[in-house]
Amino acid sequence: MAAFGMSYLTIAPITAETDAAITYGNGMVVEHARRGAMTYNWVEGKLKGDNKTAEYLAYLEDADLELETTELANEAAVMMGLVKTKGTGENQVYQVKTKTGDPLGVGWIETLLINGEYSYRAVWVHKVTLRQNSTEATTREDTINWGTPTVQGKAWCVMTDEEGEEQVREYKDFETETAAQTWLKTKAHITP
Repeated sequence: MAAFGMSYLTIAPITAETDAAITYGNGMVVEHARRGAMTYNWVEGKLKGDNKTAEYLAYLEDADLELETTELANEAAVMMGLVKTKGTGENQVYQVKTKTGDPLGVGWIETLLINGEYSYRAVWVHKVTLRQNSTEATTREDTINWGTPTVQGKAWCVMTDEEGEEQVREYKDFETETAAQTWLKTKAHITP
């Protein structure tokens, strides 16, 4: 399987959380997604006996998430907890928050090519806290160098099923991109 595309970056605020379920409020699609990357963080331990490994155990602690877009609209930045607003109308300004925002659900679509057949994987990360570590602007040069916003975050392991198994994300494969979008819209409570 080869993944070569990312689209339809979707976010939704968490409105309630229990030991077995998370409820999301009305979400939105963050336009112009470029990249999404997750790095899983494992806690592991070996027990030695008779000069060899007698037992080995590893479990997923959390994951680091990095998202890149061509631009980040103010409305999306506010929902992501990256900035806060002050004032209204023409007097409205945006300020960088000095602490991480409230957790939210995050999803996107990966375009896959398997044996010459396209499919679309909708990914949903259950609980994420985001932050923006840096911004950059450079002067125009003889060549064009695009500067795009990158947002980092921490994806939490949460209980989402009756079996008591924690998970950080889930995904579902679809034959059409429209079907994958519909699945994400349902997760994020986005109505047409």
